[in-house]
Amino acid sequence: MTQKAGVQTRNWATGVAVADINNDGLADMFISYAGYRDPVRRKHQLFINKKVNAEGIPLFEDEAEKYGLADTTYTTQACFLDFDRDGDLDLVMINHIQDKTNPNYPKPKTDNIRSAECPRLYRNDNGHFTDKSLVAGLKEKGYGLGISISDINQDGWPDIYITNDFSFDDALYINNRNGTFTESLQNMFNIPPGSQWDATLLITIMIHIPIS
Repeated sequence: MTQKAGVQTRNWATGVAVADINNDGLADMFISYAGYRDPVRRKHQLFINKKVNAEGIPLFEDEAEKYGLADTTYTTQACFLDFDRDGDLDLVMINHIQDKTNPNYPKPKTDNIRSAECPRLYRNDNGHFTDKSLVAGLKEKGYGLGISISDINQDGWPDIYITNDFSFDDALYINNRNGTFTESLQNMFNIPPGSQWDATLLITIMIHIPIS
């Protein structure tokens, strides 16, 4: 029912995030793209769930432009979260760049400008999303592969964990509860730079092997 529902993607997509972003009780879908050098082919889509027709098929419309989410970054995946706890859903996406440089060659971790390699955080303001990445402190460059949202320090506010590929370290953004985040992976878990594989293996073993 893909075509009938109106959710046909324009190109090969990299990720999908599902949530009710307009609080109407219907699930919407954000589709992210990467790979294509033409930014038009990388333009992300936001399928808003409108209604169910007489055949029982939900009907969607791509309203990424309307909501301010027609981003053209090389995005692997995205997650919805209410990072400022104002009652509506915001969006964070993990990105990378596509150029001729070797991704295994170490690069500066942060910039004071918004880099295409950094995550992007979009705040939802009355149904329109605004890029607040730099203000929020999401400055760590990366080659994003995975993202999880969880309250890591159990203070009631959502934090962001990002896994990266190649020479880029993972990133753990702790929510400062004031609209900003602090990257805290090494401080919280004492993980030396470049050793995420070992740390991930150790954590997995600890989870799955009971300690008596």
